[in-house]
Amino acid sequence: MSVTCWIGGVDLAAAMAAEGHAIKITNVAGRDPVEEEIESDGRPGADGVRLVDHYLPAREVAVSYRLEFTDSADQQRAARLLGKLIGYGVQRCEFSDQDGHYQALVRHRPDDRSRTPRSVRGELLLYCPQPFLYGEERTTSPAGGVVEVETNRYVEPVILWTLDADVGAAWVEVDGERLTIDTGISSGQQIRIDCSRQETRVGGVLNVENINGVYPQMRDGSTIETSPGGSLSITYEARYA
Repeated sequence: MSVTCWIGGVDLAAAMAAEGHAIKITNVAGRDPVEEEIESDGRPGADGVRLVDHYLPAREVAVSYRLEFTDSADQQRAARLLGKLIGYGVQRCEFSDQDGHYQALVRHRPDDRSRTPRSVRGELLLYCPQPFLYGEERTTSPAGGVVEVETNRYVEPVILWTLDADVGAAWVEVDGERLTIDTGISSGQQIRIDCSRQETRVGGVLNVENINGVYPQMRDGSTIETSPGGSLSITYEARYA
């Protein structure tokens, strides 16, 4: 198996080789589509079992590797370098045989039981609390009030909305969930709604006190309505479960 792995933008094999060490990816597991998990109370009644929740579980991608070295001191230097390259916190993780990337915490699991005089095997475990395979950033506009986005789940978009009338309060509604900007806004002003950061700017100015309702999430086929009307641009990061 010949796969290049980037963590935080760093090619692990190339970075190790630059310091005189060799690491080879031997297998990558855990990249299959994630199935939704369903929780119920388990007590059927007249209408069946009561649904409590449904959600996507965290994803774990296991990257198996073989680390080659010349002696025990070289193994220790290579292990320290690998730990440094992995780093800390949630990072962008990519593979050469797959489009897109994961956002993951990376943990290192060396397997000393597999150690030979010149190599040792181990595993990098990529823990993805948000299990999505993320794609590129895309921009779309609704057609007839319907949004097309490239995802099989949902996205948290940035909505740019230029009003076509003066109003005392404006609102945007996605799939029946409404967000209201309860302040006077002039025709031609732009509202920027960042659903991931949950912040709204009117004419470039952050507005905190006059925001009521729910920051929308969108999936392919979501409906959107605004009051007043105006031009809409929707930017999102494609993602797949």
